[in-house]
Amino acid sequence: NKFEFNKRDIKKTLKYFVIFLPIIFVVSFLCKVILFEYEEQKMVVEIKKNFYNNLFTNFLLIIIVAPIIEEIVFRGLFYKTLKKFVPFMQASIISSLIFAIIHENILSFTILFLLSLYLTWIYERTNSILYPILTHSIFNFLNMSLIYMGSNG
Repeated sequence: NKFEFNKRDIKKTLKYFVIFLPIIFVVSFLCKVILFEYEEQKMVVEIKKNFYNNLFTNFLLIIIVAPIIEEIVFRGLFYKTLKKFVPFMQASIISSLIFAIIHENILSFTILFLLSLYLTWIYERTNSILYPILTHSIFNFLNMSLIYMGSNG
């Protein structure tokens, strides 16, 4: 069923995500070194400034709400519609480019593009929107944790 978790798929999804994480960290580091003159996303800068003031709201919006909405829009609607007209790879690349562009930041563009390709692959592999939502939530949780560790509070 498209709306049920299956233990085997959860384990596989988490296993592949753990394999994917080092790639994300390396790409993130390289982007910060190569594009050092660019600032982080406005939202990230704002979260760092007021981390403790809006902790619950940020947690709810970034770790729960955003992944659900973004995955339904990008994988469940946009990618799925594109795939009716173009092959998997083209639909995946186009939807991932748009996913990265809407976040409006050159530093995070490559990371978000790769993440989106990965989330699309998970969506295709599992035929369920739940696994990309879970993975996206974990990704955002890890980023919030890094922001927390780097905040001045």
